[in-house]
Amino acid sequence: MAAFSSLLSRHRRWFAFACAAVALLSLGWAWSWLSYRRQPASPELSTPKLALADLHAQSLYFNGSAHPWLVALRPDLLTEHRAEGAAERLRAFAQAVQDPALFRKLDRQHHFDGLLLVGEPRQYQPLLDHLLESKDWSLSYVDHTSVVFLRGRVSDWQPAALSVVEQKFSSSRERADFLGLAASKMLSLRKTDVARDLLERADRLGGESLEVLCTRAEYHMNRAEWARSLALTERILSKDPGHLGALATRSWVLFVTKRYEEALMASRKLIEAYPGRSHLLFSHARIAHGRGAFDEEIEVLTRLIRVAQEAGSPTAEYRMYLGQAYAEKSEAKDAIDQLVMALNEGGLPEKQLKYTQELLARIRSRSGL
Repeated sequence: MAAFSSLLSRHRRWFAFACAAVALLSLGWAWSWLSYRRQPASPELSTPKLALADLHAQSLYFNGSAHPWLVALRPDLLTEHRAEGAAERLRAFAQAVQDPALFRKLDRQHHFDGLLLVGEPRQYQPLLDHLLESKDWSLSYVDHTSVVFLRGRVSDWQPAALSVVEQKFSSSRERADFLGLAASKMLSLRKTDVARDLLERADRLGGESLEVLCTRAEYHMNRAEWARSLALTERILSKDPGHLGALATRSWVLFVTKRYEEALMASRKLIEAYPGRSHLLFSHARIAHGRGAFDEEIEVLTRLIRVAQEAGSPTAEYRMYLGQAYAEKSEAKDAIDQLVMALNEGGLPEKQLKYTQELLARIRSRSGL
C-alpha cells in the first residue's frame, strides 16, 4: 500500500500549483466589518446603505452577502425572489460567485441588467475577474462595501467618484476606515496604483486604523512582499488577537511561504469563528494538505461536502480532493469511492477531470480494487 504515496508524485507539482491558485481565489475574509471598534460605526460605514440608495435594476443579480441587506433596505429589488423556487435560486446565486459558467447560465435565464456584489472581494473574485474581462458588463459604482455593474457599455466608473462618498464621513477615523476598505476594493479591481494612493491618504489622517493596516497587508501580499505583509498582520493581531481579516491574510502568506504549521494554527481560528463558511473550510483543507495533516484535511473536506449538500451546491471538486487525501493515507477503497462519486457527479474542469481519471486508474491498478 505504500505505493499510493509514490503514485501521486507525478502530479504533485501541477496539483500543488492548482491548490495554491484555487486557495487564492477562494480564500475570503469573513469578519464583520469594523468589529474591533469600541464605538459603533455609522450605518453609512458599516453597511451597504450608500450603495443601495440609488441602485436600480429590473432584474438584479446579487451575491449571498448582499441578500440580507436587500431584504432589510431594498426589498423592492427582490420581487422575483418571492416566487416559487426562490430558495433554489438563491443557492445558485450564491454559488455563481465561484463559477462564472453558472453565472452565465443564470444570466440567460433571468436577463440581468444590474449586478451587486457586497462584502470582501475575495469571496467573489472569480466572478469579478470574469466581469472585468467581459464586453457586456460595465463597472458602474464602487464604495467601501459594494461593487455594482450594469449591462452594456455605459460610462465606466472612475476612482474620482470615491471622493463624493468620502464626504459622507466627517471624522478622520471613519474617513481612514473608508479609505482602507475602498483600497481593498481597488486591489480586487486591478487598480493597484489607486489602492496605494488611498492607503497613503488614510495614513495621513493619523492613527492606526486596523482596516487600513489590513488592506496594506493585502497590498504587500499581492506584490509577494511576504515579510512586510506578515509584519503588518502581527501589528494588527497585537491590538486585536482575533481580528479575522489579519488571520486570513496571515494564514495565506504563511501557506505560500511553506510555513504550514503556523498557517494551520491561524486557519483553525478562522474556521472556529465561522464553521459554516465554505471558502474558509476549503482553504483550511489545502493548508492541512500542505502540512501533511491528512486526517484533518479529510475531516474538513467531509464537513465541506456536507455544507455544500445542504446548500444544494456541487461537491465533485471537494470529492476529488478528498479522494486524493485518502490516497495519501493509502486508503484505496475510500479514495476510489470519492473519485468515482466526483466523476459521476460531473462538472469538473478539464484538467481536474483528467487528474481524477488518471488517479483513479492508478489506484485501481495498484490495489486491484
